[in-house]
Amino acid sequence: MLVKAMAMEAQSGIDYNKAALECSAQQDAASKQIFEHLVGDEERHYDQYEKQHDNIKRFGLNYLALQSFRGGSPEAGPGSRIARGFQL
Repeated sequence: MLVKAMAMEAQSGIDYNKAALECSAQQDAASKQIFEHLVGDEERHYDQYEKQHDNIKRFGLNYLALQSFRGGSPEAGPGSRIARGFQL
């Protein structure tokens, strides 16, 4: 499920980036800013899913069990966004 979510976030980031570039070409600064903000949101979502996926791979079912006691997810760590094509 996390792998699928990561793929969807990555594609959304790419699509929003293309939209921001098109807005720039059309000199629509307000819409460009909205799409740039959406790209940032998608990057953060991707990072959160990636962190969860990595923790599950590292710690397995024990990690999932601990999450039910913590009541929240850990902060997402930095990821390589350039490799995913998110950069504006």
